[in-house]
Amino acid sequence: GRLRPQNLRAPSLDWLNFLLADVRGGLGPYVVVFLTTEHGWSPTMAGVVSTFGGWLGLVAQTPIGAWLDHANRKRVAMQFGLLGLSAGAFVIATFSSFWPVLLANGAMQVVSGVFEPAVAALTVGLYTREVLTARMGRNAAWSRAGNIAAAILSGLIAWQFSARGVFLQ
Repeated sequence: GRLRPQNLRAPSLDWLNFLLADVRGGLGPYVVVFLTTEHGWSPTMAGVVSTFGGWLGLVAQTPIGAWLDHANRKRVAMQFGLLGLSAGAFVIATFSSFWPVLLANGAMQVVSGVFEPAVAALTVGLYTREVLTARMGRNAAWSRAGNIAAAILSGLIAWQFSARGVFLQ
């Protein structure tokens, strides 16, 4: 059932928003920096990979959202999305040639479109109309905190170990 208005706190939903925060972007801008600085790609080729992934992700948003509206297992969709992101990040960290990186980044951008609508659907399913706006604000706050934490962690990993380590975290 739905949570009562006095039960706005839901630590599991808070942490889900925190941990999925940076995942939603699919490492987008960092891919370009990684490819140009670590693999010697030209900015043009890295830009092609980034643009292709961005367009794929944009085109996939509506069908993914429509599919999630009818899906009964949104958590499973998020799990498969995380597997897709992990596989894509591994490919980008491991291979430096154009086609594997292009396809991996494109796949990462597509599957990253699962998370935001799935979390929103879970939230709408759990909360009553009276507290939904407040809960969505809380989701956003936890997500922003997660973005900050992921940026700091990524910077520390790249600085202390290697830029490739960011894709393996």
